[in-house]
Amino acid sequence: MRSEQVSGDESLATAPVSSARRVHVPALDGMRGIGILAVMVIHFARVDPGGFGVHAEWKAAVDVAAFALPMFFVLSGFLITGILLETREKPHYFRNFYVRRALRILPLYYGVLALLFVVHPSWGRGLGGTSSPLWLWTYVANFEMARRGHCTYAFLCHFWSLTVEEQYYLVWPLIVFALRPRRLLAICAILGVASVILRIAFTFVWHNSAAAYVLTPCQLDPLCAGGALAVLVRKRSLLDLRVVARFAVSISVAAFFLLRWYKQPMMSRQVVVGGPLLLCFLVGGIILLAIGESGFFRAVLGTRPLTFLGKYSYGLYVFHSPLMPFLDRCFPRSDLGRALGSPRAGLAVSVLMSITATLVVAIASFELVEKRFLRLKAWFGGREERGVKT
Repeated sequence: MRSEQVSGDESLATAPVSSARRVHVPALDGMRGIGILAVMVIHFARVDPGGFGVHAEWKAAVDVAAFALPMFFVLSGFLITGILLETREKPHYFRNFYVRRALRILPLYYGVLALLFVVHPSWGRGLGGTSSPLWLWTYVANFEMARRGHCTYAFLCHFWSLTVEEQYYLVWPLIVFALRPRRLLAICAILGVASVILRIAFTFVWHNSAAAYVLTPCQLDPLCAGGALAVLVRKRSLLDLRVVARFAVSISVAAFFLLRWYKQPMMSRQVVVGGPLLLCFLVGGIILLAIGESGFFRAVLGTRPLTFLGKYSYGLYVFHSPLMPFLDRCFPRSDLGRALGSPRAGLAVSVLMSITATLVVAIASFELVEKRFLRLKAWFGGREERGVKT
């Protein structure tokens, strides 16, 4: 660890992050690990290989996992805004940010599309596409989903969240550069409220829940909540924010159990509207607790299995769904259920083996391909800031 790093959890807790930004917090990697594990459980626990309904015995777990994507948005908003704030006064602010993001995201994304639609187009056709892949190539697949009201590529549906983040990356650096921190906080609040209002309008007025879920303007509250946190932890001591964080986590957990008590389906219209807002409080509070103290959240989220998954989370996310048709044939849950004498055991083993196989592919992709592009990032902005690692 570098000599200029602030040492000790109490020093971190009583100082703004700006004075301790080189401290790498493994718990944030662990949050990615939990998020990607939840997403894979949702998708691999489908009722049948061609559908996306979920087995009843997995319903409770999948209801929780349905919140995984807004969790990623809060974390992305926090980390990306932190990077932008730290580099705001440095030369080549825009060039460095956009090139570094492109080197991290585009090679794998376009590599998968090229493999599916150019190198081996029969694979792409086998994924059940009903619209032009141009929507995917241009990072606007979420607009096509909103327009049609459903996903048009069964095993590439998850790319909508990548388009949300990429569209966010295009605009957010301009806003951070133009505004001082106090005004940036105000913009985060305004955009967050506007996002909730848009979800309400799309869901209850225009009756398009798909648009309320996948359009970038409708997911700005978790992204802006993360951005606001990045500003606050650079202006206020983490010790001051810790009480607020515990309150936010407690309230959001209580709200979640209230939803379960009233048996509110996790993808109902009410939850599509309020779910991301609930996640702003929950994930935001956990982030503050994870970076500010050596307590429960930092210990659990910093465990090696979760940080290991977090390291490869991008590859896991990109690969897991296109691999589903292949994995369904390799690990047929019905055959495994008969062999084990229990359909539930067969499903569990099938999910576990599918996750393991996807992890192998993601590790190979990272080590053999992605890492080569990541080495180029040093040319654009120097070393990665350890406190805002992405």
